[in-house]
Amino acid sequence: MKSKLVWITGLAGAGKTTVAKQIFNLLKGRFPNTAMIDGDDFREVFDNDLGYDMEDRIKNARRIVKMCRYLCCQDLNVVCATMSLYKEIHEFIYDNFENPLIVYLDIPIEELKKRNKKNLYSSGINVSGIDQNIDEPRHDSYVVKINNTVTPNVTVNKIMERLKIYGTDN
Repeated sequence: MKSKLVWITGLAGAGKTTVAKQIFNLLKGRFPNTAMIDGDDFREVFDNDLGYDMEDRIKNARRIVKMCRYLCCQDLNVVCATMSLYKEIHEFIYDNFENPLIVYLDIPIEELKKRNKKNLYSSGINVSGIDQNIDEPRHDSYVVKINNTVTPNVTVNKIMERLKIYGTDN
């Protein structure tokens, strides 16, 4: 398989990391040249040097895209789980990758507020989808849109089916 980017995005608490880990494990078993990047871990690697206002979020997302590109250029497949719900980031991905697969976990904000794993939705300050606008991915040929009516396993199966189109079943 030619190196591939699987970009999993959605608001905080949507299940990005859960889904990404399952996809990573499935791909890694068949393609040892597979890496995973998680947005929270990525921030930690850089000593959390950026905040959560819109400017810093976009700067961090650009860093992540560049790291993914760096890894893909070394013939690694990359599974990335990060929020990055900004049009300029989606366009940056489309411009820098051949056939990226963007998975948008489209969970209603009411459901995310119930989950509120990281207590982010309690403050309402610098919260994407609450006081910060987001842009949903729109490039139909690359986006798999998932909603909250499916389990993580169903989501993973849908993503793996989509990846077969790109030759991951060889």
